Amino acid sequence: GCDVGIIGDTGLVMEALTIRPVRGSVNRTVVTLGWLIGLQGLVGMLFGNTSGRAAAKVFPSTTLFTVDSLHLAYGVDQFLVLVLALGLTLGLAAFFRYSHLGTAMRAVADDPEAAGLLGMPVRRVTLTAWGLGCGLSALSGVLVTPLLSSLDTLTLVIFTIQALAAALVGRLQSLPLTVAGGLGLGLVQPVVRHALERWSVSGTNELVALAVVLLALLARRRTGRSDVGGGGLVPATGVATPAPQLLAAGLGTVVVLGLVLGLVGSTTFHIDLSLVAIWSLAVLSIVLLTGVVGQVSVCQGVFMAVGGFGAAIAADHGV
Repeated sequence: GCDVGIIGDTGLVMEALTIRPVRGSVNRTVVTLGWLIGLQGLVGMLFGNTSGRAAAKVFPSTTLFTVDSLHLAYGVDQFLVLVLALGLTLGLAAFFRYSHLGTAMRAVADDPEAAGLLGMPVRRVTLTAWGLGCGLSALSGVLVTPLLSSLDTLTLVIFTIQALAAALVGRLQSLPLTVAGGLGLGLVQPVVRHALERWSVSGTNELVALAVVLLALLARRRTGRSDVGGGGLVPATGVATPAPQLLAAGLGTVVVLGLVLGLVGSTTFHIDLSLVAIWSLAVLSIVLLTGVVGQVSVCQGVFMAVGGFGAAIAADHGV
């Protein structure tokens, strides 16, 4: 409970200092991605990035029932997490429908300017929504970590992709569809994993989640694009291109700095430096496509995967 409260307060600070001053949904999306990478790095610095720490169990993990045909066993902890999730969903649905604050949140989400003209405290409502959202995220982390049997920053960040898949099924609007998407994803993933286990395929959970994300985005596009107007995402204004001399000087500085840093420090420092460069390139690709052009895409993930597999294959051949 203390952790959930602290993270909820962190959400209030994030909204007040970094989200509220930024204009435009696209720019705010990029800022939240920056927070994701920054918090992941901070946790890694404080506690380490590798697994090995036992997650605190909220509920007992004794077996409740089994599905022999799929070689699956479901525990008491999984059942209680499901019951708690459904209870929270019903509570949120009642909150958004019957409370004054919940109604104000829906109004601000639909049209903040119109809500402000009606006398609603838009900033206070937005601040409360961020605190509530971050608190629920922290609670989900506490509940799901024991089920993942791993406690490291990379696993938990990748798990957000599966949460995004369920949210996109609900079009980021419908609580019942979001819950249905989460339940469906949880039912399909073990079936796919069992069907492909004879080929020793790993990463099937993430693959299924990515397929759901792509299908949800495709369905959203066919029902009308919401990323080019109508209160949704809009293309950003033109960005002035620096002079060629400045570009050449900046590129030369980066190259020289990289060479110098590569000659000093330990092996661990070089690995950290490589990770900084890799994540910087990944975030820059999002900034260019989402922040400058104003489009939302997951294509960068495909290119990152191709680059990662290509590097691994080359390393296996002695490069």
